[in-house]
Amino acid sequence: MPPVIVVCVDGLDIAYLDAAPTPTLDAIKRSALGPGHPSFFRMGRGMLPSVTNVNMTSILTGCYPEGHGIVSNYWLDRGTGEEVYMEHASYLLAPTLMRRVAQKGGRSALLVAKDKLRSLLDDGATFATSSERPTSWAVEDAGPPPSIYSAEVNLWLLDAALALLRRERVDLCAVITTDYPMHAWPPDDPRAVAYIQGLDQRIGALLDAFPSATLLLTADHGMGAKTVGVDLGKLLARRGISGAALPIIKDRYVVHHQNLGGSAYIYLEHPEDRERALDALAQCPHVEMALPREEASRRFRLHLQRMGDILVVADREAVFGLLNEEVERVQVRSHGSLHETFVPLLAYNTPGFSAQENRQVGEWVAQHLGL
Repeated sequence: MPPVIVVCVDGLDIAYLDAAPTPTLDAIKRSALGPGHPSFFRMGRGMLPSVTNVNMTSILTGCYPEGHGIVSNYWLDRGTGEEVYMEHASYLLAPTLMRRVAQKGGRSALLVAKDKLRSLLDDGATFATSSERPTSWAVEDAGPPPSIYSAEVNLWLLDAALALLRRERVDLCAVITTDYPMHAWPPDDPRAVAYIQGLDQRIGALLDAFPSATLLLTADHGMGAKTVGVDLGKLLARRGISGAALPIIKDRYVVHHQNLGGSAYIYLEHPEDRERALDALAQCPHVEMALPREEASRRFRLHLQRMGDILVVADREAVFGLLNEEVERVQVRSHGSLHETFVPLLAYNTPGFSAQENRQVGEWVAQHLGL
């Protein structure tokens, strides 16, 4: 069977595709690659919170966060009292596609930019590498990886994937890029345009080499320019409410987003303060939504036991995080809110494929491979 190739382009807001010439992707969208080559394109939705760990896990398990258990990049483990990065396979409550392929006797590959995603999602993979901790075969195939803080590192991943597929039989190959270019540059910046052109060229090279391959491309989240920062911990403390306000976007890649994102969990020191906290948050003009954990879990299909007491979602211009003041002017490109849940869904050689959510990519792959 020809390989199934899943490309997860971190932060691929549709505005980037609109701003750059993408002949390969445009041809797929127009169903113009010839008879018998079914293709699919639509704008769909990702999971909320619109952050990487939550959505990449949904894509590569086919599950909602309520099923796979990843509800944040970073969380407070109330059992231990520790704040931890949610980036290890031990946190997964559902098997990855790679694990399910292995259980059927198949072979899979996972190539990622950020090593946190390798440690979270590589369970079951026959071949797994990251740009930060590259394997010898990846370096031999594609050379030393560029910096994680570059656009070139994503092109390196696709070059390494092509080389691997040429020399190894692989049933499923998943490539996950980094969103550094989208955090760094708006869609019309020449550097962003060049990056998207490079992605399109590499995808074209994959399809030229494997014309019978199945390709599915989507994103974990979009990206937007943010101008207002809000420190929710300070907001609540000013009203006499104690607790921790953890930005859901928080990870080790501070250069990307300064740990400022469009959603946060509130962990209250005194649970009886919840209604007062909800009222205080509702009065903040930059808060689009503040929900008790039970309601947020139901509405967005999040794993209840791993959430804070309150889920807070920002408006289009705002981000949450640790700041010097309660409200500050900021200049950062980021994500995490409802406004960054819009993602492209594109597929080639996928008879019968239809989807409205990025999660359904993984669902379809499992069915296609008989997992």
